[in-house]
Amino acid sequence: MRYLPVVLVALLFPALAQAAPAGTGAPEPAVGEESTAPPLPPGTQVYLVARAKTVGTDVTQVAFFRHIAITTLEGCEAERAAGMTAGTWKRYPAHQLKAMPGTTLQIDYRCVTGTQYFRQWRKAVPLSHYYLVRTPPEGLQLESFDNFFACRRALRRGTAEETIDAFCSIGSQDILPAPPPEAEATEPPADASLTPP
Repeated sequence: MRYLPVVLVALLFPALAQAAPAGTGAPEPAVGEESTAPPLPPGTQVYLVARAKTVGTDVTQVAFFRHIAITTLEGCEAERAAGMTAGTWKRYPAHQLKAMPGTTLQIDYRCVTGTQYFRQWRKAVPLSHYYLVRTPPEGLQLESFDNFFACRRALRRGTAEETIDAFCSIGSQDILPAPPPEAEATEPPADASLTPP
C-alpha cells in the first residue's frame, strides 16, 4: 500500500503527456487579440461608442472611438472589457468626458459597426454636434440635427423614451469622407486623456 502513490504518479505522468496537445511551433494568440472573424465589408468601421449621460438630466454626450488595428467586433469587445475592468485602454485613448461641476456622468459603451467615418476624438474640441444615435445589432444608425430639442422630438416620434441603444446626444466629432487606407495609417493618435473641469 505504501507504494500505491508512487505507482499512481508514474501512471499519471505518461497519461498527461499523451493528453497534452502537440505544439505547432506557432505562438499562441494573446488574450484579447482579435480572432479570425470574417472581414468587414469595405468602408465599414468598428467603433466603441461611449454614451455619457449626466445623471438626473436629459443631457447626454457621445464619443466615437476607432483604431485601425481593431477590425472586428470581437476585438472591440475585448478592448471594451479590458478598459472597463482594469481601466487601461490599449488601443482607444484613456478618456474622461466633460462633466459640469457638481454633476455625475453615467458612462456606457457599445461596440458597433458603421459606414460613417468620424473625425478622431480630441479633448479640447467644443461639443457642437447633435446626433440621434441608435446602436442595434445590424450597425450604427445616426441622424444629425441642428439642436438637441429637434433630436428629442425625433426620438420621441420613434420611441417613448431614450434607452442605452437609442438616445439624443451632443458630441465634438463631425462626420468626414473616409480617407484612403494609406492616409489612415498615418493618422495621428487621439488625445491620451481628458480631465473634467
